[in-house]
Amino acid sequence: MLPNFNANIVVLIPKTPDVDSVSQFRPITLANFKFKIISKILTDRLAQILPSIISTEQRGFIKGRQIKDCICLTSEGINLLHLKFFGDDVMVFCKGTAANIGVLANLFQSYANIYGQV
Repeated sequence: MLPNFNANIVVLIPKTPDVDSVSQFRPITLANFKFKIISKILTDRLAQILPSIISTEQRGFIKGRQIKDCICLTSEGINLLHLKFFGDDVMVFCKGTAANIGVLANLFQSYANIYGQV
């Protein structure tokens, strides 16, 4: 980026007609026009691309999705699981593809056969 490309100019505008002190001025920043245009173009282009780059499981950084939804869901899940956990419980997380489900079914069947839980 070029030097002074994102430089701003601060202008003091009086709040009242009779100005006696610095506190009676309102500072306003005049941003570089080119910088504002390029920033807007980049933002608009990124907004079009981000939904295809970011996973559907991702909750932040996409319009209409909020991280607080996941926090509430996790909190409720922990409260419900707290009542149901025992010493022999297992939680398995994976993508729900047919291959993964087949591997899990095979694993649980092998476990059941070894420990006589048929």
